[in-house]
Amino acid sequence: MTEETAETAGAKGQDPEEINRLARQFDAGPAEDENAIDRPRPGTMAITLPCGYLDEAGELHRDVVIRELSGEEEDIIRSKGPMIPRFNQVLANCTESIGTIRDEGGIFRAVSQLTSADREWMTIGIRRCTVGDKFEFEFRCPRCPPQDKVPPKRMDVDLSELEWREMPDPSVRDYLDEVDGYAFAWHVLDSRDDAWMESVQGKVRNALASAAMLARVDKVDGKALAREGKQMTKSIKLLQRLPSRVRSKLRRLFLEREGGVDLTLKVECGHCYAETEFEVPMGEGFFAQQET
Repeated sequence: MTEETAETAGAKGQDPEEINRLARQFDAGPAEDENAIDRPRPGTMAITLPCGYLDEAGELHRDVVIRELSGEEEDIIRSKGPMIPRFNQVLANCTESIGTIRDEGGIFRAVSQLTSADREWMTIGIRRCTVGDKFEFEFRCPRCPPQDKVPPKRMDVDLSELEWREMPDPSVRDYLDEVDGYAFAWHVLDSRDDAWMESVQGKVRNALASAAMLARVDKVDGKALAREGKQMTKSIKLLQRLPSRVRSKLRRLFLEREGGVDLTLKVECGHCYAETEFEVPMGEGFFAQQET
């Protein structure tokens, strides 16, 4: 092909060597740049995390490249055992890079320490890579009496349209705030806190809101709050004794300081006409949907 091009070029008065050089360059394809950032390919997606991973040196890693699920991750999702460790493995498997981190061990360590908001955003991205943007699910109105036997409402959401809140200062993960005379030392919720919540869920069924607060709050007025054994019960009791207005203000601080994904939807029941707010379900069935 090159000789033919050179002959044709010579006949037309063009430089045969230049034509041959361009032909060789075309056949070889684009040169690889070792310093180039990851470019998404089919089955992958580049996303920016709401918070990001802070490594031991204080460097923030927010740009992530993720890929679709494989059969290995499907099996992990469907296996038994605590959900948080399984999803840690799924997220780590499906992550090709977090900032400058590309080795498997470094990625797993980073994923295991990501904030809950980052993990939600990555899960949504992996689901979009695997199945598509359309997510269908059933909604049952919580206000309709069971005896009315109202059939569930079929709903769908475009995952590409979900919005997320960027963390105001991603370099800060620990806070000390005064709320109506109470001093709270607290930290941003991460994977380790999610794992703790999952492990104690059966013990705190009647105090889930306070347990969710304990997952973040480390001290109240200088008193450290324990999260294990009988001391955990005392910690929850202390948080339960706080005035509701103080707890509400503290929750607003969590919302303002932590990044997040807005999963809240509003729907009007066609039976009782009540409007209800609920969150997009992101359980194990989140990946089982099929786009039509």
